[in-house]
Amino acid sequence: MKCFLYPDIGRVDEPLQLHMNGLQPKEKVNLKLRWEAPAGRWTSALSMNADENGKVTTQSKDVLANLIWKLRPENDNDFGKSTTSEIEPLVYHIDIEATESGWTESRSLTRLFQDDHVNRKNIMKTDFEGSFFYPNNTEQFPVIIVMGFDDLESYHTAALLASNGYGALQLSYGAGKTDSPTTGKRTVEQVHQAVDWVKENVNGNKDIILYGMSKGAELALLTASKNKDIRGVIAMSPTSHVLEVSDNQKQASPWTEKGQSVPYVPLSSGLDRLVKKFFKSSIHDANSIKQSIEKYEKKGKSDASYHAETGIGGILTY
Repeated sequence: MKCFLYPDIGRVDEPLQLHMNGLQPKEKVNLKLRWEAPAGRWTSALSMNADENGKVTTQSKDVLANLIWKLRPENDNDFGKSTTSEIEPLVYHIDIEATESGWTESRSLTRLFQDDHVNRKNIMKTDFEGSFFYPNNTEQFPVIIVMGFDDLESYHTAALLASNGYGALQLSYGAGKTDSPTTGKRTVEQVHQAVDWVKENVNGNKDIILYGMSKGAELALLTASKNKDIRGVIAMSPTSHVLEVSDNQKQASPWTEKGQSVPYVPLSSGLDRLVKKFFKSSIHDANSIKQSIEKYEKKGKSDASYHAETGIGGILTY
């Protein structure tokens, strides 16, 4: 019996491959994965069958990727407490069992977000805070400014981008200066300041791209429509308009510019606000958001939309 699982140490975006031979034809093989997260153990399992020649061949796009995506905490209370505040490798343990032959194998997999050749520089400015990740084996590279609701997620994304040869400035729209301590709204100027920092500190850079996730994608598209130095936007789960902030108990814009609230599409009704107040949740979904936008446009309004495509090199959405 032979088993090859590789790379056992590699980046999280590298394909994983599993090859096994010497099994019985069509033999059932059980795979169990566990991850000792900081807050508790996560596990997943699935089964597959060898082919007519007693071989198993997989790539990350199917079996092993599914095994990782199926990971869930053994204690439901640990969901959402899976990471620390640092960019640490993910270490998985996989147990393999062939049901007919009784053969077993255990392996460890280490997945990295940041390669050894990547440097990190923490930045603390009056208007924004962030971390700049960059490869040390090249002098010039395009820079991507990464924005997201979760700091650690944006750290991971920035470190991974730098590992692939980009400069990546992690900027959480939930960090840094707000327009006032009472509203806590984030400013469009915060992103402008980050763009200016890149222009002043990264030699020869002429290609600045914004990468936004969720509300970060909204802010990325909004800022790109106003800043000629932004050459492109990568938007993950974006919106077509600035939408009302969803966790507020009253209607409000999530952003300000020059001290004024940015125009937005109202989403909440009186029922929404009651739900938020008493149940700490929201009834917004894709359909209700679409209906809110249609209602907004039927009133002849358009100031909450943004037209980033008119001033930048390209937009990639997914």
